[in-house]
Amino acid sequence: MNAAGDSFAPAVRTALLCFVLALSTSCATATEPGTVDLAAPAGLAAQADTQLVVSVGSLLPRNSLVVVKTPSGETVGTISPFGVRAAQAGGQYALPLPKTAISAGRLRLRLEIVQAGAPPRAPIAGEIESIELKSSPASTSK
Repeated sequence: MNAAGDSFAPAVRTALLCFVLALSTSCATATEPGTVDLAAPAGLAAQADTQLVVSVGSLLPRNSLVVVKTPSGETVGTISPFGVRAAQAGGQYALPLPKTAISAGRLRLRLEIVQAGAPPRAPIAGEIESIELKSSPASTSK
């Protein structure tokens, strides 16, 4: 944490701005509410295991779910923050991605916030802080 009490790294701040405001096509961009388009990491091997890392913000309402889907509606994963206190960051959650999720070096996803008694909706600023792709060499089974 720096002297100003800001614990966010510049890269996280940049990713947040790109996601929420869709300022640049070189990072995460939102083309419609709740939709995010990510560029795959340079040199991503087809054999690599890829995860989507979602940082949940402090403004996500209690007992809410974050549902991540492909454009066709297939659920990639669901995030259910538990025990997050008011004004506290919700944490980071990794969702494994199927190898078919990335096409032509891009990943397009739809995020929905689900709350009891309300229809699913797109996240608003402060509910999702950042979204990024991480890859590692493919695991082998014995």
